[in-house]
Amino acid sequence: MSLVEDKDDRAEDLVLRLSDLRFEDCTRKNDLLGMETSGKFRTLCLRLAEATEAAVKAAGTEAGAALAAALAALKHSCSGSVADAGQITACLKRAASAVGAKGITDRLDAIEAIAAFLQASRILLRERQAQGKAATSASREGGAPNDPMETDEEPSASEASALLHQLASDLQIDSREGSAASVLGEVKKRLDKTLSLLPEELLLPVVPSGHLSSAQLELLSEVYSLLDSEYRTRRQVLLERTKVTLQSFLHSDRLRRQGTKAEAEALVEQMLSVLASDPSVRIEDIHSVRYDDLVSIAEQTTSRDASMAASVKSLLIGHVPDRGGRVKPSAGTAQGSGAAERHPGRKTESSSKAEKHKRPCRSWDTE
Repeated sequence: MSLVEDKDDRAEDLVLRLSDLRFEDCTRKNDLLGMETSGKFRTLCLRLAEATEAAVKAAGTEAGAALAAALAALKHSCSGSVADAGQITACLKRAASAVGAKGITDRLDAIEAIAAFLQASRILLRERQAQGKAATSASREGGAPNDPMETDEEPSASEASALLHQLASDLQIDSREGSAASVLGEVKKRLDKTLSLLPEELLLPVVPSGHLSSAQLELLSEVYSLLDSEYRTRRQVLLERTKVTLQSFLHSDRLRRQGTKAEAEALVEQMLSVLASDPSVRIEDIHSVRYDDLVSIAEQTTSRDASMAASVKSLLIGHVPDRGGRVKPSAGTAQGSGAAERHPGRKTESSSKAEKHKRPCRSWDTE
C-alpha cells in the first residue's frame, strides 16, 4: 500500500500526508503506531470520519450503507471521555474497507487507506471545479460580465471542517461532541469575547491607505524593489538546493528493488513544478498589514509553549549530491586535489597551521 516497507518510515510518511490534509494539530507518530487512545488521536479519527463524509457529499453521491455505518460507529467510539482502543481500530478498519482498501490488518493500514481516499477525492473535486470554471469562462467569451461574487478558489467541505476544528482547538473548545453548527456557534461566542478584550488598534492597519505622501511612497517603492530582488535570489538558491536534494532520493537502492523509481520520479517532478521563486509579498500589501501581524512576525520558534515537531531531523537521506552533483563519497570533493594540482608548491593556511602544531616545544636557555 505504501512505498515504504518499514512501519516507522510509513508512519513518518503518513504524518506528512495528514499534515497536507490539515490534520497536523492532532497527528502524532506514536498514535499511528501504537494502540493507545489519546485525546489527540480521538480527535484525528473524528475529523477523518467527518472529512470522509464531506468528501463523499462533495462528490455528489451518497455514502454506501457499509461506509455510513462504519463512519457513524467511528464517530461514536471517539466521543466521550473514555474510548476503547480496540473498538476505534476496528471501526477504522471497517471504514478503510468500505472505501475499497484491501488487506487492512492494523491501525496504520486503515489510516493510510482513509488518507489516500481523501487525497484522491480532493484531486477529483478540484479537477471538476477546474472543468466547471473553464466551461464558465468559455460561455463568457461573448462578453458577459464576470460575477463579482465569484471567487477563484472556494474551500472544500473537508477544508472548512479542518478550519473549524482548528479554531475550536485554538479557543480551547471541545469539538468532538455536537454538530458543526453548535461548534460554530460556540466558536463565535468565544471569538466575540476574546476580541472584546483586545485593544481596538490591534486589528487596524499599520499604514492606512492615503497615509503616506508621494515622496514616502517613492522611497518605499525603492526599498521594496531591493528587498524583492534579494529575496527572489535567496529563493532561487534555496530551490536549486531543494531540487538537488529531491533528485538524490532517486538514487535510492530501495526504489530500484521495489520497482517504484518511475513513481518517485513523477512525484519529484510534481513537487518541483509547484515551487516558485517569486516572493508572494507585494508593495500594495503594506496597507493591509495590521498590528497583530507584527506580533506574529516578531515571534520566535523558542517562544512556543511546546517544541516544534521536526520530522526532518529523524529522516535518513543517505548520500546527498554536493554542488558538483556527486552522489558517492569516493568521487572526492570539488576542492583539494584540484587545488593541489594547480599550485603544487603553495602551502595552504590549514597545512601551515598543522606544521606549526607539529613543531617541538621551544626550549628557553637560562643563564
